[in-house]
Amino acid sequence: MGELLLVRHAQASFGSADYDRLSPLGHRQAAWLGEYLSSTFAAEGEGFCRIVRGRLRRHRETVEGMVREWTQVPEIVEDPRLDEMDYDTIEAAWCRLTGNPPPRTGRAFRDTFPLMLEAWAEGRLEGMPESWEAFRARVDAALAEHLAPGRRTLVVTSGGPIAATLGRLLDLGPHAMSEILNMTLNASLHRIAVHDGRLSLLQFNAVPHLERPGRMGFRTFI
Repeated sequence: MGELLLVRHAQASFGSADYDRLSPLGHRQAAWLGEYLSSTFAAEGEGFCRIVRGRLRRHRETVEGMVREWTQVPEIVEDPRLDEMDYDTIEAAWCRLTGNPPPRTGRAFRDTFPLMLEAWAEGRLEGMPESWEAFRARVDAALAEHLAPGRRTLVVTSGGPIAATLGRLLDLGPHAMSEILNMTLNASLHRIAVHDGRLSLLQFNAVPHLERPGRMGFRTFI
């Protein structure tokens, strides 16, 4: 049986001029995650056949922080199909459609984001460079290509591709998928078993590296 281990990037710099870089806490989360992965899978007697990441800076910095202290680093592959959905364009199109201002608080985002995704999925947002189905299809194609039968592949990506993948596995619509995305922690682990070409969810949103004494307060969603 093979396995995909999906990782959401560590905390990025929300609210800054450049979101697409890790925050100081994000760098710590990545290092802690790397320590956990190294010790856990080394103890099991097998590591990862490869690491696949999106091309965004926050993906690259998460991987760099994870593997910095590893004695053996597997092949690292960049795949832009694992990049996040274009949230800024989705938000702008939603605001044009509804006349509403952009959400500026966590509560407003959680309330509005499911409506944005539903409008995107239904084709009601104008000026979108990528459709809902095209987004899901590129993520599916990337994961299918990087599957390694009988081996474990580590995939570092964003909340959107992870939610899209779990939505496929659980047959969920865009509203439920948005709820998954809203609750996906930074530097979280999502384990998917691969057996006879079938993917099955084993674990969702695990952060064992952040559940140790003194680290519980470092769990973040944004």
